[in-house]
Amino acid sequence: MRVTSTVEAYLGLAAIDDDRRRRTAWTESYEAAYRGIFETYYSGWGKRERSLAAAGDVPRLAPTMRETEQRARLLVRHTEREFRAAGLLDDDLDVVLMVGGHTSNGWVTELDGRQVLFLALEFLGDPPYDGVLVSHEALHVAHSRHGASYWSEGCSASLFQEGTAVAISRELHPGLPDSAYLWFDGDHETWVRDCEDARTKIVSRALAELDTPSDNPLVRVLFTVQGGERDLPPRAGYWLGDLLLRRLLQRHPASELLGWDHVAARRALAHELRELT
Repeated sequence: MRVTSTVEAYLGLAAIDDDRRRRTAWTESYEAAYRGIFETYYSGWGKRERSLAAAGDVPRLAPTMRETEQRARLLVRHTEREFRAAGLLDDDLDVVLMVGGHTSNGWVTELDGRQVLFLALEFLGDPPYDGVLVSHEALHVAHSRHGASYWSEGCSASLFQEGTAVAISRELHPGLPDSAYLWFDGDHETWVRDCEDARTKIVSRALAELDTPSDNPLVRVLFTVQGGERDLPPRAGYWLGDLLLRRLLQRHPASELLGWDHVAARRALAHELRELT
């Protein structure tokens, strides 16, 4: 694995007792040391306005960050080994371990021309959920190396890509509650039941909007926590994608599914959705 960690520079902030000087150093020293990483972070999942609060949180988090970093490295190494054995990965994972502004736990984006797994150590979570998170996001990296990062952004692409990450994570971490795979915690079993109760509506929405772009509110609610939607639970697309891909995994190995192009994936999803109705 190829890992870049911001932890050493982050720990340097802990030596600054004055809050005002630490907030200044967050930008002028910490972010400046990893300019490309933070520019990528703020262009997607990060929020610059959170940096002041994050700088103020350094004294609380710093004592645990070295241990958290080592845990993350162990999880990534184990995940990479599992993926290679399963035929899901044929090259090292590119990983950034960073301490950010409490906005997201993990994501995949392009950095220096490669698809990179970002893990926010302040949000890594507790075992076993941290392992599920790493597997989920690493699956997006593996999928991108088969061309998924070039798919047009829409309902079918999100259903297949997120469903793949959730469903294969289930196989790699068996025996956990549904909430672990869908939320990386054990606190959302009520949400799972809400999705099960709304199954007909969720399936109908996805089938009707299968070719609709991701920024359409009818699709966005399927994959985000969006206010104003009353018909469906938030992020119900993850639940549905998991259901659909588990059905497909009964007939196709995970390595084959990762190799499908968008056309094949969309065709299979449409078939499964029609079967569910």
